[in-house]
Order: sequence, then structure tokens, then C-alpha cells
Amino acid sequence: MKTTVSDPRRRTRPAVLLAVVGLVALLLVGCGAGGSAGPGGEERSGDAELRPARMAVWSPPLAEQTNVYAAQEFGWFEEKGLDFEFIPGEGGGDAVQQLISGNADFAFANIEALLLAVDKGAKLKAVYNIYPQNVFNVVSPKEEGITDPEDLRGKKVGVYSRTSGTYHNLLYVLNSAGLSEKDVEVVPVGVANFGPLLSGQVDAMAATDTGLYLAQQKGLGEANVIWARDFFNSPSDVMIV
Repeated sequence: MKTTVSDPRRRTRPAVLLAVVGLVALLLVGCGAGGSAGPGGEERSGDAELRPARMAVWSPPLAEQTNVYAAQEFGWFEEKGLDFEFIPGEGGGDAVQQLISGNADFAFANIEALLLAVDKGAKLKAVYNIYPQNVFNVVSPKEEGITDPEDLRGKKVGVYSRTSGTYHNLLYVLNSAGLSEKDVEVVPVGVANFGPLLSGQVDAMAATDTGLYLAQQKGLGEANVIWARDFFNSPSDVMIV
């Protein structure tokens, strides 16, 4: 995604955009990475070597990561001595695996992906809570009549992937009604892809608050929404090292 600005370095930099640059620098300092920018965020000299800053993310670039790729577009990472790389995925599990395999320096992923990896022996920790509240949900057209978790029995439910927070939080919602995955048909449809729901290929879609907004913009119409936070209000996404 490109941002058209005549001379971005002369414009006032919103604090939220600068914050992500500072956070990336601090993450790398905490990981023991060397480089030219100090922890105070001083400007690097023009001939200093850039240090890698590889962020594995649960998705391709989406609106919720505007602060990241806007800072990348405006050159603010380079100003702090960072050679930033956005590594996309198809779920939090993908992002965490990139981190474990050494292909990323830190990850932006749902907390379930972190906990599952730690449970299997991975030496990881969360260092920043991106979404303190649970933003996951299960969305369905009004005519489906799905108003509570029990109504999902026997339905086709879309998820981004089986490594994503949409899948993990769907399990929370099902468990609240004494159901499990075997009581529904789980259909991986891709990140932020509401086409199968809008075309009737699935009866409901496990998504997020931003995903719901996008679906409404694409013609979803009236919908019933079951919020995972009503059953398990965990943080949604964290920065992991």
C-alpha cells in the first residue's frame, strides 16, 4: 500500500507512527542486536550501516498495520538505522514459526500462537500488548439466525486459516456451548476474505472487528455477531521475541 505525500519528512510525524519505530528499535536492543541507533533513538550518521529489523506478521499488510508501513514508506526506519522488512503470513502460527526458525527478529501474532509454541518448548516471550481486549468474533448474515454459540452446530464456519486467531477463538466460542470442531465444518478461506460468506459458501465467518467492518463495506448488510470476548476476554495480539 502506498501513501502519496509530497515531502513526508517535512510533515509533522504523528506520535503513533513514531512509536512503532521506537518500539522496533527497543525490541532489537532487547534481543541483543547491534547497530548504529542508540536506545535513545538518536539519528544515525549518513554513512552508518543499517541493521536488519524483520517483523513476521500474521497477515499481509492491512489497515491495522498502517503505522508500520507508513513509517516504512516515509523512511523513518532508515533514519533510525533500521533496514525494516515486513514478512507476511496466513495466521499467527505462521508468524511465530518464522520467528522460531530464525527468519524474523520479532513477530506480531495472536497470543494463542505464542502460548501453543511455548507449550511445545519454544523460548519466546511477549514484550508489548497490541490489543489488550479480544477483538475476535463470529459473523453471520441475519437470515442465518445464528445468535449464540449453540446455533453454530452443523454450520459451515470460515476461518482465515487453522494457524490464525480466528480459528483459535472460534474454538473458545464453540467450547462455551459445549461444542467442539467436530460439531461444525471449519473452512479456511484466507485472510480477510469475506467472499465465501457473502456468496453463501459458508454460513458464518470467524473474523475480527476490523474484518467485520470490511465485510460491511463490501455489502454484508445486517449481521449477527458473536464476540469471543464475551466468553474469554484475552489480549488479541502481542509483539513476540
